[in-house]
Amino acid sequence: GRLTPLGLTYDVSFELQLLDRMKKSWYSVSVTSTPAKIDDALDASLHVLRELTSRRVSQQELDRARRTLLARHETDLKDNSYLIGLLTHLQCGTVPRKDIRCLRELTSVYSAATVADIYEAYNRLGLSDQEIYTCTGVSGESLGEEEAGRQKQLEAAAAIAMASRNGNLFEALRIALENGGGKK
Repeated sequence: GRLTPLGLTYDVSFELQLLDRMKKSWYSVSVTSTPAKIDDALDASLHVLRELTSRRVSQQELDRARRTLLARHETDLKDNSYLIGLLTHLQCGTVPRKDIRCLRELTSVYSAATVADIYEAYNRLGLSDQEIYTCTGVSGESLGEEEAGRQKQLEAAAAIAMASRNGNLFEALRIALENGGGKK
């Protein structure tokens, strides 16, 4: 979790989508907070992402993130779904640069990453208002009309994420279009 000066606590996870299969890709950021603070948490997350242009990542921050990723990788290697995810498209001819070396060298790649590498990737993210699509959802027992609409958006976002993870881009696009696209 992250605690802001305003007392806002939230958790964030970041994931790249279909990077191994397409020349273009997208990322998703999941933000979790209390229903009353979710919009503030979303705004804070976007602010942190955009702030990296003016406040550079330090070597200490990179080292801490590296240790976290390496520890998570070691733990996740015991999880079959993680292993299947790593093996996905390994023998697929349409994914030319993915072979068994990708798996063998993953910890070396994490270990060798530099701050310059982080910014090489960061500068390829679309962070303008025209490039970012957001969807928020609230769960709970007694949802009002506004919250029910937000819940429908959350369910649509989950369906879009599931379809995209399964490589069904047309289904993800269909769901997005049926639900108004969720553009902010």
